[in-house]
Amino acid sequence: MDVRLWRKGDHLDLLEQLTDSQLVCNAILERLEPQYHLIENATELKAQPLLSIEQQAYYFKLCASATEELLEDHEIISRPLVPRLRP
Repeated sequence: MDVRLWRKGDHLDLLEQLTDSQLVCNAILERLEPQYHLIENATELKAQPLLSIEQQAYYFKLCASATEELLEDHEIISRPLVPRLRP
């Protein structure tokens, strides 16, 4: 596992006990978790984050599109007014 380069000790022991599907889920959540703070800060500052790393921008767009769908479902915004953010 490449994760051994970045993780040590107890964390590695825990990861080694996970099934393949749990390990994949953990990896996805580790990618999405920082997006919460990015979106929260952008909302509080009424600003759009500038992301220079393509992978960060990809996950931000993914989360933004999920939020967009939620707002559309609750009829807070309408589809024609929202630019498509699909990755």
